[in-house]
Amino acid sequence: YVPASGSVITLITHGKDQRTGQFASVETTGLPGDYKVQVNYLTDRIELAVNEASAPAWGHFVDTYKNNQPVNMSVYSNPAIGVLSGFLELWTPGDSWDNGTKLNSEVLDYNIQYVVDLSKTRTAEDEERAYYDDRRNQTY
Repeated sequence: YVPASGSVITLITHGKDQRTGQFASVETTGLPGDYKVQVNYLTDRIELAVNEASAPAWGHFVDTYKNNQPVNMSVYSNPAIGVLSGFLELWTPGDSWDNGTKLNSEVLDYNIQYVVDLSKTRTAEDEERAYYDDRRNQTY
């Protein structure tokens, strides 16, 4: 979930006289880098105010998705390539799907190991759900 600019997200609500603890900090992760979040500590709630985000060079995908065409094969002209361009910090693509060059082995290897470790502790039900998710969502 990426909130629209100008959004206010309420994290915690409680009666003004029912506060039972204090927060040393509130952390936001996973938002695009150009989003700025202001944390407002109010007497009965904590709110996150999401400030206006500037558009990336390729535009916001929701506005420029029709530019995802074979004639637009650069980061700046194709929003699908633009959205995925952060992966260029992890590897350089090759001329085939299986011959790129790792640029950040630590992150890539950790990602693979995480999945391997997770698969060792999953239940049969988890395994079946993962199979159906993979089979049903192949369109992306």
